[in-house]
Amino acid sequence: MRILLTCQNLVERAGSKQYCHALASAWADQHEVWVVAFGKHDGPMGQDMMALRIHSVLHIDQLEPLMVPDLDQPFFDLGIVSPNVCFGRVRKLCRRVVNVSHGIVDLEAPVAGADHYVYISEEAERHWRHARNLMGDGWKDSVIRNAIDLSRYYPVEPPRKRVECIAHFSNYDELPGLAEVCLERGIRFHRIKHKPYPVVLEQLNDADLVFAVGRSALEAMACGREVAFCDNRSYYGVDGAALADGLASEVYRQARFNNCSGRWAGHQWGPHSYIKCAIDLYSEDAAWSNRELVAG
Repeated sequence: MRILLTCQNLVERAGSKQYCHALASAWADQHEVWVVAFGKHDGPMGQDMMALRIHSVLHIDQLEPLMVPDLDQPFFDLGIVSPNVCFGRVRKLCRRVVNVSHGIVDLEAPVAGADHYVYISEEAERHWRHARNLMGDGWKDSVIRNAIDLSRYYPVEPPRKRVECIAHFSNYDELPGLAEVCLERGIRFHRIKHKPYPVVLEQLNDADLVFAVGRSALEAMACGREVAFCDNRSYYGVDGAALADGLASEVYRQARFNNCSGRWAGHQWGPHSYIKCAIDLYSEDAAWSNRELVAG
């Protein structure tokens, strides 16, 4: 099968691009996989894609030669398309298209004309429900959560009995005060942002407690780490920290409905109280069990 995967760009090692990477890695040996970016395609994430030895990693403009009017059959058997700016450029090239919505920003809005629609969380499904009504009957959709490659994210070292190292795993701005509070308490600190995979795996496994959201949180959990869901971004309007209700081992089944963000709890970030509470709640046994939550 010839499969097309699209993404906004292949620069930052961020959530939706890692989603494409996981699919490409899973299918590379059995299918002819093409990865196409709407923006820059040869950045660090593009290099990671090329290392998978898939068929092609391209800019979307490089598909133009395939768009001939008298093409008897679509070039690709299946297209997994996100974000929506890619949809119109590739729809006619694909026999079947799955439109994936990773979140609730406008770039993730579903587009009419797909064969199936996938949301990675119930939050996205609820948010885009109005689009389903606007597009009429015949809408087929599903919630399919972020797929994590467990052969890529795995425990190297067991978590410690107490918190000696904290990591902030996010491609966005650093949580205010987190590094400073760790320094005050004598806790080692890793800032994991846009780093190559070997460094990410090493630093996740060195950390006992990881502050993260979304796909990053799931990757940390797959490494057997305890996770504090924490989202300090403002563009959703309701972001916040979820810690007051527990760490990942306790609240994952609720937090996954919002893609493991802090939005579902709505608490505000406060570095001193938040870190103290996270350390008090930490349990090495609970951290170790997080991998089973992700795998299950």
